[in-house]
Amino acid sequence: MAGDGARYVRNDQVVWNTVDGEAVALNPETGVYYGFNTTASVVWQYLASPKTVKEIIDFVASEFSADPTRIHDDVVVLLQDLEQYSLIRIM
Repeated sequence: MAGDGARYVRNDQVVWNTVDGEAVALNPETGVYYGFNTTASVVWQYLASPKTVKEIIDFVASEFSADPTRIHDDVVVLLQDLEQYSLIRIM
């Protein structure tokens, strides 16, 4: 995962849609299909423009009531997954 100042944004090559309130994404370059839960779907939509980890955590905290440490850990894991599958870009 990139450093603290890194900004994350959706890979513009990824095709995605929302089904029953949850996002699904397909990276046609890799063939990777990824399904998001409700919280991850909100993060995915938020990544329409570049965001830092702190911005993402603050946004999730404003949308959901959860322990800040848990939010941090969950966001980091999500970003690692999305990076691994080339669904996001790091700027």
